[in-house]
Amino acid sequence: MQGMKKVKYALIVGGIVGFSMPLFSQNTNILTFDEAYQISLKNNHSLKQAQAVLDEKTQLEKAQKGLYMPKIGVSANYVAMSDNITMDLNPVKDAITPIYGALGNFGDFSGVPTGNPLMPYLNDEMSTAAIRKQLLDGQAQLEAANWEQVIQEKQFGTVDVTFQWVLFAGGKVRAANKVSQLQQDESEFYVKQKEGELLCNLVQQYYGLCLAQEVTKVRKDVLDAMIQHVSDARKLVEQGQISDAELLHVQIYQAEAEREFSKAVYTENLIKSALANLLADKNYTTVSTVNSLFVLDSIQPLEYFIQLADEKNPMLAQIKLKYEQAYKGYSVERANYLPSLAAMGTYNVANVDLSPLVPDWMVGVGLSWTIFDGSARSHKVQSAKLKTVQVDEYYNDALANINLMIQKTYNELAINKDQLKSLVVSENFAKEYVRIQEKAFDEGIINSTDLLDARLNYAKQTIDELHAMYEYDVNLAILLHYTGIANQFLNYKQNK
Repeated sequence: MQGMKKVKYALIVGGIVGFSMPLFSQNTNILTFDEAYQISLKNNHSLKQAQAVLDEKTQLEKAQKGLYMPKIGVSANYVAMSDNITMDLNPVKDAITPIYGALGNFGDFSGVPTGNPLMPYLNDEMSTAAIRKQLLDGQAQLEAANWEQVIQEKQFGTVDVTFQWVLFAGGKVRAANKVSQLQQDESEFYVKQKEGELLCNLVQQYYGLCLAQEVTKVRKDVLDAMIQHVSDARKLVEQGQISDAELLHVQIYQAEAEREFSKAVYTENLIKSALANLLADKNYTTVSTVNSLFVLDSIQPLEYFIQLADEKNPMLAQIKLKYEQAYKGYSVERANYLPSLAAMGTYNVANVDLSPLVPDWMVGVGLSWTIFDGSARSHKVQSAKLKTVQVDEYYNDALANINLMIQKTYNELAINKDQLKSLVVSENFAKEYVRIQEKAFDEGIINSTDLLDARLNYAKQTIDELHAMYEYDVNLAILLHYTGIANQFLNYKQNK
């Protein structure tokens, strides 16, 4: 029964290994870290989203420049009213007609010029007759005229060219353009922030795969040694040199080695999938690494990174730009106390049934100035001022947190390096101990358990050393990211 379980377990492990190993050899892309970084820069979805934000702000910044220019447009209108617009002048007619009648019938006139030098003026009788006739003709025309005129038909349409140009707005136009420029600059630092985050993620995945591949190798070596040891133990049992119980003990060690190897293979495949997902390129669905884990001999002092963070950190740069935007918002609110001045004009290019009394064009200048608005402006000014205080405090808090993270990560780098030195010594001791135990086992001085424990301890020391190197690489990427020089990781790793 125990033998059947053993065979079943071996088949399961063999299935896992058999499923995993072909993935490493079929269509596997071997990438350097620099190559993986360039691929992820081109394809990463988070970075594309950040770039789209930058492109959006760039277009908005260009749009805001249009506020400096006049606006020219075309306006088409069709109007229908309930009635025509008319003007009743009958009262005027009624007022002047009697005058024409009285003077035309009873008026006396003289001195009407004739234009003839021989007789320059008509006599009184002829002058009176001539003037009365004209007055009576005028009275007849007044009586016959239509004194109720249509000024505008109840339905009409117009097509006008309009013009508007803001001449002065209290600095609002200038402030709006400055804010737009600041938002564009902020988006550029947002892209840099995402690039830094991407590099940190890539370091975790790429060097995590380096770690996983090395761990798989160690676990495979341990498993091979266990398999060989079990084979040797069976021969010793057949020769009567060791008991069946000791063989069973060795088989338990082999089963544990198989579990650890299967776990290492699964972890390696999982990290490969995560790395391929980070690359976001269908041509790199299965990848493997060529660079190895590393540790630097030395880096710059802590003060170097803290000072550089205030200048280079993209998160701090974004907050600085938000402060400038908040201050510009404060300036805009103060500008509401000032008047606005704009030039305007219209030109009628076409119309249907439009009153001829309406002029073809008109131009003018308009002034708008709010004198009192219930103290709303003063409260908005205070609110905008408090916004600058809020952003300023947010910056101070972020700066303190980033400096703390830099100190923490810098100290962890030192710890990782010290641990690595100690682990290297321990690994050398463990390696030498395995050699001694193997010699002692061959001479029959110790049993198999002591030798297996020595080999497992050596494997543990090797894996712990790899983990320390991996943590060093990840902490270095995090340190450079918070400093604002994440892309310098490519240069730092050359000095390993």
